[in-house]
Amino acid sequence: MNKYFNTEGCCNPAHFTQEEVVAHLQLRGLQTLRSSYSQIECGTYNVRVSELIALAELFRVDYNAFF
Repeated sequence: MNKYFNTEGCCNPAHFTQEEVVAHLQLRGLQTLRSSYSQIECGTYNVRVSELIALAELFRVDYNAFF
């Protein structure tokens, strides 16, 4: 896990799949692929601010939940 970005620390009450999360990001106009989101989860990808904003909105958490 990346010591800076923590997707495990956020709530995912709907238990979204990677595909569903990526679809949400793409609907927001982001060009995120499932493989990129997988890297975000593994901590091997530098998350862009636009992705962070969209993920916080999707998971309904504060930005601090990811760090």
